[in-house]
Amino acid sequence: SSFVMGSILAETVESHRIEKLMTPLKNVFAAIFFISVGMLINPASLAEYWVSIVYVSLVIIIGMILFATLGCWWGGETLRDSMLTSFSFVQIGEFSFIIASLGTSLGVLLPAVYPIIVAASVLTTFLTPYIMKAAVPCYTFLYNHASESMRAKIDQREQQVAAAEAA
Repeated sequence: SSFVMGSILAETVESHRIEKLMTPLKNVFAAIFFISVGMLINPASLAEYWVSIVYVSLVIIIGMILFATLGCWWGGETLRDSMLTSFSFVQIGEFSFIIASLGTSLGVLLPAVYPIIVAASVLTTFLTPYIMKAAVPCYTFLYNHASESMRAKIDQREQQVAAAEAA
C-alpha cells in the first residue's frame, strides 16, 4: 500500500514539494539501516570466518559477472555492454540478510553462515565501484586475447545492435 501511495503521489503536481519534504526522513531511515547493518557485524566473527568471507565474496563476484554477462549476451546485447552491466551487479543486497536470517531461524543454515553472508554483502558493496572501473579494461583484455572466431562473433553482434538501434 505504501508503494501504491508513493506511485500515486509521484504523479501529482505537488510531487517535487513532497519529495523535498520527505528527503530528510529518507536519509534518517537510510542511516538507521546502515547503522543496524553495522551492528549485525561482530568483529570477532570477521576474524574467525575471514577465509569463508573471502571465498563467499569471490564466488559472488565471479558468479555475478559470469552469469550476468552471459545472460545479457544471450539477450542480444554487445559483449561490452554485457560486461559493463554485469560488473555493476556484483554486490548482494539487504535481501540476502533476510534469506540468511530465515534460513538460520528455520535450522536450514548453520548460525555461522549469517555473519558470513552479512560480511560478504558489506565487502561486495564496498568493492563494487572498483570492480565497475575494471569492466572496460577486462573487456579490452578479453577482446584482444580472444580467438579470431570469437572476435568475429563479438564484432557481428556489435553491428547487429548498431543496426537495430539505428532503425
